[in-house]
Amino acid sequence: MRKGVRKHFFDENYFEKIDTEEKAYWLGFIAADGSIVKSSEYNSYRLYINLSHEDYGHLEKFKNAIGAYDIELQKYTSTSGFCNPNGTTTSRIVLNSMKLCMDLAKYHIHQRKSYDVEMPDIENDLIPHYLRGLFDGDGSYYCKYDIKNNRYRYSFEIVGASEKLLMQVQKYLLSMDIKTNVYHRKESNSIRLMSGSKQEILKLIDLLYSNAHIYLDRKYEKINEIKSIAA
Repeated sequence: MRKGVRKHFFDENYFEKIDTEEKAYWLGFIAADGSIVKSSEYNSYRLYINLSHEDYGHLEKFKNAIGAYDIELQKYTSTSGFCNPNGTTTSRIVLNSMKLCMDLAKYHIHQRKSYDVEMPDIENDLIPHYLRGLFDGDGSYYCKYDIKNNRYRYSFEIVGASEKLLMQVQKYLLSMDIKTNVYHRKESNSIRLMSGSKQEILKLIDLLYSNAHIYLDRKYEKINEIKSIAA
């Protein structure tokens, strides 16, 4: 059986054991924005991470974390889909490694993971970092002034297809005294975990970002904006 020829080198054992903030964060981020693909041609497994090109620098952070210094990020523009009439530019990293993908599978990240990914079995003090990665990938924060009611409105939500994962996240957050709601979105066959409470969102921000060293810069700026307005 033909096998692929390795052209680039990186730390294939990076996810063998999740024992640092950085590893926990990237595990969560991949759970949100990564995908595992098996190549039948070469009998190999590949990890893909696709991001909007504006977040190009975040993929560079991942490259450095995993030691993939000589791998060039791919850039392409897609005009497919009704929501991309003017084209959307995307950056992507591709890592070819069965060992890496098998290690990710131990933490419920595998082919067609969207509907059955779940919380990983990692140390409790690393869970906030995992969630920060997950939320950086699939979450959004919102703050807007409501002129009619003379007040700011706040919201947080994370949307996914795995009900089990979001119910586990909700349970964990409740154990940290953070209340959220889970809703099913029938039109898109997805699940939404959210909160519209300023107090709960500020507690969530404190949990995820206190002493954090790795995060998506664009969302971190939004977090700081919300904190400054809510203070």
